[in-house]
Amino acid sequence: MNRKWVLILVACLVVASQCIAQDTAANDENTMPSSYQQEETAESTASPEESFEEMDDTGLLKQVVDPGESCDDPVRDGDVVHIMYAGMHKGNMIDYAGPDKSGNNNGRIVELGKNQMLKGVERAIIGHCPKTRLRIVIPPELAFDDPDLMIKSKPVPVGAHVNYDVLVVEYETPNIVREVQGVFGYIFEQIWPILAVSSIVGAFISWNRRSRQQQKPKPLLKQKLGMSG
Repeated sequence: MNRKWVLILVACLVVASQCIAQDTAANDENTMPSSYQQEETAESTASPEESFEEMDDTGLLKQVVDPGESCDDPVRDGDVVHIMYAGMHKGNMIDYAGPDKSGNNNGRIVELGKNQMLKGVERAIIGHCPKTRLRIVIPPELAFDDPDLMIKSKPVPVGAHVNYDVLVVEYETPNIVREVQGVFGYIFEQIWPILAVSSIVGAFISWNRRSRQQQKPKPLLKQKLGMSG
């Protein structure tokens, strides 16, 4: 083969490989890591006490695997959120919404606060930004033992803890809702000290009045005696 054509062929292969690498990198931004794939069935072996933070007294645990992008308005209750996740119980996948075998990045869109998703997942993603990846250990009452959960059948026995790996893809809130939330939040921050002082002053005035009434001497009954002048 002519050396000229060999060089041209090599150059074409280099350019093609670079294009493929760029496309792969672009897709990876919205793709769950390999631990989220449908074929993956092993749960994390990390000790919750060492790598997870306890969110509240319910036993809900969360680990931030990747903080994702920075943002001014993180996820709030009531937001419409596009997430990908894989739910595990004792090494078996029980719930999944993410890339399929064809490489399609699916996932699920839920409105927070509408019992469309496990409460444990909803609580964990609130306060985070796009592209955040989380590992969550969910107690039974915030998982499939939740009576408010809209589900036909439970994939786990009663009293079971479940593990979820979650990717926050994106989310949105109607502008009017977020503006109203911001206005009420600002007003509350400004007036709560005044309300607190007013409550204390009102309670003191009421207590002072009751104390005076209790200390006030009762009027003596005057008896009219018939006396000669």
